[in-house]
Amino acid sequence: MDGRSLGSVVGAAGGALFVWNAAGDLAATTWLRAAAVALLVLTVGAALVARRGRGGRSGGGAAPPRSALRTYGWSVTLMAVAIVVGARAWVALDLEEVVLPWVVLVVGVHFLPFARAFGAPVFTRLGGLLVLVGGAGAVAAGLGVGDAAPVAGLLAGLALLASGLTAEVRGHDPGSAGPAT
Repeated sequence: MDGRSLGSVVGAAGGALFVWNAAGDLAATTWLRAAAVALLVLTVGAALVARRGRGGRSGGGAAPPRSALRTYGWSVTLMAVAIVVGARAWVALDLEEVVLPWVVLVVGVHFLPFARAFGAPVFTRLGGLLVLVGGAGAVAAGLGVGDAAPVAGLLAGLALLASGLTAEVRGHDPGSAGPAT
């Protein structure tokens, strides 16, 4: 599996985890979780079919430049730190309901540098969508709106799943869809 397909699968797996966790607090839990697993399986299947279409070769073009890989490494590292530190801060402030939307927002921010680093505008759209969903979810959850946090997690998960599957179906056209890592 090439790096782009791996990114699609990792992003879709992250999306499935968002849905799986958020669905526990919503009606239709079983249906939502089953849909997330089905979309993840479809993404993996599409990645494997794409590989077979390339004769089993990795494909995916040239390796990304080192600067892009550094951007990726820093983004993922800072995301992990921000999730942990932010979650602890929200809990300390007795605002546990804001933790999930915070995670969505941070995951969205971590995608933004990828657009330029990998020449894939899809990351701006995906990251921006997750920032909006996470930010709105955090504000609504902080204001006590009932299902705001799980809905933010569900929407983030569906966005990641859709991005990963779309990238595989469209063949990683960076302007329309791309890997969701």
